[in-house]
Amino acid sequence: METSLAIALTITLIAGLLLIRFNSVSSPSAKYRKMIEAVRFDTETVLTEEELTRRLQTLHLDHYRTKLYPLLRQEIVYKIEPCPEDTLKTGASRTGGRPDLPPDTVIAEDLFFLAQFNCQDLKQNDKQNLFPNKGMLYFFLNPHNKRLNRPDTVRVYYNSSSDNLVSRTDIAPLPDIIPGQICFFQAVSLPQYDTDIIQNMLHDYEMDGYFKMTNREQCHKLLGYPDTITDNFDLGEDKVLLMQSDSDSAVGLQWGNMGRLFVFIDKDKLRRLQFDETETFVQSYE
Repeated sequence: METSLAIALTITLIAGLLLIRFNSVSSPSAKYRKMIEAVRFDTETVLTEEELTRRLQTLHLDHYRTKLYPLLRQEIVYKIEPCPEDTLKTGASRTGGRPDLPPDTVIAEDLFFLAQFNCQDLKQNDKQNLFPNKGMLYFFLNPHNKRLNRPDTVRVYYNSSSDNLVSRTDIAPLPDIIPGQICFFQAVSLPQYDTDIIQNMLHDYEMDGYFKMTNREQCHKLLGYPDTITDNFDLGEDKVLLMQSDSDSAVGLQWGNMGRLFVFIDKDKLRRLQFDETETFVQSYE
């Protein structure tokens, strides 16, 4: 009798364990994670609307399309190609080296040149019509504040014309930065996976897929959502990401430990071409 009872208990226990294992393997979360386990996207690929549609389908998240597409923000992604400074045309969009400015423009002595953007290049990729049709946009850095979130870390200047520019050898280049030409691409972005709006929309087990869909290892850009590393920014709808500069070993850019620099501006000030008040943040890995 006791032997029969022991056998029955053993069988019941084994059956229970098998049922638990079956349920864990056959649960929606386990099935989904198994399904997307081998999915890989090239993190260098620019995320266009067409590419986003393809990724949504690949990751079986396309049933969220009607909820995600209203959240899309247009952005201008740029990539930097190192090149000798003397091969760059005057007024070209670029980073590093000496800026191209009118000869009488005064720049504070404590600032170093970071990047310049020809607004004609931006306008060709600006679906939101936020940037001016012509002129030059300049970013200068106070290197003593490079690791600090201070308003004066980056200063932005706008010149209404790209004519009558000269290479200003009297303005110091940012140390250790290799000059590079800039290529622009139209792209889109979505909120990051850890934002409240995405957390409340997706199931927990779908977060891995969403992260794969939106993750970019390196991204220089203007506009769109910021690709934060630590905390998300709560800056309101009126703030625009004027520039995101990523760490880039190819041209010597380094923000802390493989971090990113973010420059924000009020949308109204951008439309009025008032660049005297911007907000700068630096985030990096511990």
